[in-house]
Amino acid sequence: MFYDDFFQKCHTKELDNFIHEDDILLFKSNNIAVLYYFFPLIERLVIELLDLTSLVNIEHKDQGTIRTVNSLLHQEKTKEILGNSLIKKLEKYFKDDGIRNKIMHYNNDINKIQIDKEDMQIIKYITIQLASLYEEELKKIDSIKIERIDLIKK
Repeated sequence: MFYDDFFQKCHTKELDNFIHEDDILLFKSNNIAVLYYFFPLIERLVIELLDLTSLVNIEHKDQGTIRTVNSLLHQEKTKEILGNSLIKKLEKYFKDDGIRNKIMHYNNDINKIQIDKEDMQIIKYITIQLASLYEEELKKIDSIKIERIDLIKK
């Protein structure tokens, strides 16, 4: 599967804080319960990625709460960072009536949650895409080299 290659590579310690080698078992599972792991992980990766690029103010308060991933997806800067294809995939699952909200805010009287294997694979793929993008951005930041610092005289 697509995630096998990802888990065979060495990753940065920063990414290892989010995704561990033993998490491959969750990627191999098709149990709907693993979405309780994937959706918060996706949210964390989106926020860390946007925070890392410093282009999006993730801490701006909307009605007293930190912005949701759904609200961040509609910002132009977020689209520049994540790209339209990934944004569209995220919007599908994070919209107000999307699978993420149905699972995380489950109400037995209202919600009937159905998810097919294809959606499950797409959610896992989104996670890998975000993790890879996060590492790419980390490498860009690490590669910035300060050539010269001049002493400012008063």
